[in-house]
This record gives sequence, C-alpha cells and structure tokens, in this order.
Amino acid sequence: MTTAHFQSSLVGSRCYLGKKAARLHAVKFKLSDYLDMNMIFPPRVFGHVANRDDLVMGVLANDICGCCVVAGGMHEVMIWTRAAWHHAAPFGSMQAKQQYIAASGWNGIANDPSDTGLDMAQFASHRRNAGLIDASGAVHKIKAFTQINSWDNLIKAAYVFGAAALGVRFPGSAMDQFDKQQPWSPIKGASIEGGHYVPIVGRNSRGNLVCVTWGRLQAITREFYEAYGDEALAYIPGPDYLDSVTHLTPEKFDEAKLDSDLARLATS
Repeated sequence: MTTAHFQSSLVGSRCYLGKKAARLHAVKFKLSDYLDMNMIFPPRVFGHVANRDDLVMGVLANDICGCCVVAGGMHEVMIWTRAAWHHAAPFGSMQAKQQYIAASGWNGIANDPSDTGLDMAQFASHRRNAGLIDASGAVHKIKAFTQINSWDNLIKAAYVFGAAALGVRFPGSAMDQFDKQQPWSPIKGASIEGGHYVPIVGRNSRGNLVCVTWGRLQAITREFYEAYGDEALAYIPGPDYLDSVTHLTPEKFDEAKLDSDLARLATS
C-alpha cells in the first residue's frame, strides 16, 4: 500500500505522508538518561527559522513521495548548519528523492506501492552511521539519538539541540488546518490517514510548538501532541550544530560537556 497524500490549496501541490507506525522500545535510551532535564530552562519563544525563511520553503520531494522522514532530517541539518556556521548545508528535492529511494526501496514511480515510507528509529540509525549527503557531497551525521517521552522534554530537546523529531498519527483534519494556516489541534472523530514526521524547530508566543512541514512552518498544540504523537526523538547533532572556533552550540551548550554526557549514556 502506497503512502497517503493530500492535495493542498496552500502549497499548490500534493502533500505526502510517509512515517511507518511507531515500534515500542525501538529506541533504547531516553533523553532524560542523557541530560538533566531539571536544569534546562527554554525561553518562552525560541527557534532559528521564520515562516518565509528559505530553510523551510523547500518541500524536498515530499510533494511527490512519502519521504517526510528524509526531508525532515535535511531540514534539521540546514537549520543546524546555518545557526552554527551562518550558511546552510545545501539540500534539495533531488537529494531527498535519491536518499529516500536508497533507504526505502521505492522505485521512483509516483504513487507506486513501493512508496511505503520509513521507520523513524531505523532512519535515525542510518543518520548516525551513514549520514545525509548534501548537494556538495558533504556527509552530515548525528552523534546519537534518544527517545523523548513528554511534551516538556520535547520542548527542551528542541531548544538544546536546535530541532527535535516528532512522529504523529496524522488525522485528515490536520490537513484542513494546515491549508487554513491554523494550529494543529485535535478534532473529535477525525480519521487517521497515515504517519507523518515533522522536525520541531521552536516555540511561539502562544506556547505552541512549531514544526517544519511541506515547505512552511506549522504550529502544534499540546492537545494535538497528546492525541496523535506516537514517537519523538532527540538528536545529538555533532559538528553541524557547533561553532568551529568556540565549540559551543548557538544556545551556548559546550561540546565537551555534551560529549561527556554522551559517553555516560553509552556505558549506562
């Protein structure tokens, strides 16, 4: 069965889903095993992108196939690299399509049954071992990934690491809200159309989380997360999110401290 898709009046094209169902205990470590969450205090509003930013305007092939897990990862790397290096790693639809084909087995034909999406945890492992390859041929790997198990920790992960990953069971009502530029919130009786991956990239003044999807920013309410969120991951991004001179993240977290925490996690 091919991935579900919608026709969007807002972006003028199709919007595909493509996250496979969450697997219980697929990720061993929890974010709270890695960081002392009681010592992290995000500001009310944070994030490194704005809605008309070129980092979110690219759909990255998610208008032709169910590559949301790949496209979301590429958006994350672009956000990390521009925030830390002041220029974004170059990714486009060609890179997203090619790497989705390689990871999923899709044959490249639109709406073909081979377009079945990706498993979030499996692709996170791929990003740690093989990485994402940008248009210049540079490889972008994450150091590690951990499970997030609460709204508050999702907020803190997005703040500390510049982005975090949320997988949702996607209701058809959320597509209507997307087209109307309304925050995602639960609608009673809405049918689940498939799974979707979105990078969480900030929090707005209303207290909603903000994600990147289908070429724009989208607000997410806590109620939507609690109703439809089925998995979430924190990525420890490595050099993509570190100043090359100070070795600090844009939020001034220290690489040595993060590596020390990572070493402790690996041996726990």
